[in-house]
Amino acid sequence: MTKKRKTGSFAAKISEKYDIQPEIILGGCRLELRGRSSLAVGGCRGIIDYSPSLIRLRLRDSKLSIGGKDLTCDSYTGGEVLISGRVNIMEFED
Repeated sequence: MTKKRKTGSFAAKISEKYDIQPEIILGGCRLELRGRSSLAVGGCRGIIDYSPSLIRLRLRDSKLSIGGKDLTCDSYTGGEVLISGRVNIMEFED
């Protein structure tokens, strides 16, 4: 007899216990824009392009392009990227 896994309930328990968004546990992404000068992206799997006017990130099932001015990647640890500068546009690509 095999046990059935309840992924949703497992993610909910871990999310509640460690105060982590369930989307992150299940491999999704999280975006937090603070004004237009700071962006936190959780669930990042890599940086594709990096310039002062464009940063492209690889996510689980898509890519995210951030366009703006004076963009810098302040940190990239544990799948979370912190970007500062003037954010003008965010666009998902499949």
